[in-house]
Amino acid sequence: MPTPPLRRLIIVVLTLGAMTLACARANLPIVPVTPDFSTRQPPTDTPTSLPDTPTVPVPTDTAPPPTEVSQVTEAAPTEPATAESAAVSPTAQPPSETPVPATPVPPTAVPATEVPATTAPTQPPAATATSLPPTIPPQAVQPVAIPANATFTQKFSATNQGGEMIGDPGYLIDGKTVTWAALDGGHADWVLDLGTAQNVGGVRLYAQKPRSGDPTTLLGIDVSNDAQNWQPVYTGTGDCGEPNCDSVPQMKFVDIGFNPVSARYVRLRGGPTRFGFAEIAVAIVP
Repeated sequence: MPTPPLRRLIIVVLTLGAMTLACARANLPIVPVTPDFSTRQPPTDTPTSLPDTPTVPVPTDTAPPPTEVSQVTEAAPTEPATAESAAVSPTAQPPSETPVPATPVPPTAVPATEVPATTAPTQPPAATATSLPPTIPPQAVQPVAIPANATFTQKFSATNQGGEMIGDPGYLIDGKTVTWAALDGGHADWVLDLGTAQNVGGVRLYAQKPRSGDPTTLLGIDVSNDAQNWQPVYTGTGDCGEPNCDSVPQMKFVDIGFNPVSARYVRLRGGPTRFGFAEIAVAIVP
């Protein structure tokens, strides 16, 4: 193979020949090229690199990068894939334990279905209580004699336990039978506070006839000194739709006596009907 200097010389000769032919055809003077050749010898390195770069380096330099990149990109997914698969396997085990506490959740819905079942039975007893009084006629109270030396007082305050208040409790002690107060709803109590403990031997009642025509029912009479602990002194002997319940005659004074006992509070326990009176007085035995 010719050496680089020889190769350059051949190129110069060929170019000079070509230029000579061109000048001869154009009838132009031939310009000597020796001075240019001598001056262009130093930068001869650049012309040599120019033909080499378009032919040899460009395809060789561009081709390897894609092959190396493709190898890197293909190797990259394989290595993370193995690392992720190893990481997924430990995380897959804890989720298998988490579904276990999720199973007790459905049993919480079972009490919700039982709640309406408890509310449903409460309605039938209310219907039976209201239907009993009309079917069983109430019996009259047999008053017990109060000692002749007893005195009746209306110096007390009256309050209620249960029931819906109708009228003014002050009407019970105003000395007028045309005014009255009642507890509506049934099974309500009148509580009389004498202020101090006294020897109580009975009560005098004037029951008011309600507009509904229901009887005035009485379950019993209790006494107490603290309004917390009650001692029964009278219990009904008849049946007004429930046992031990008496019907108090209405629109007249009725005395109900019992063995004298020292007490500050007297409680009248009403039956299943409206519990209304025009006047109430307490018998004090000396």
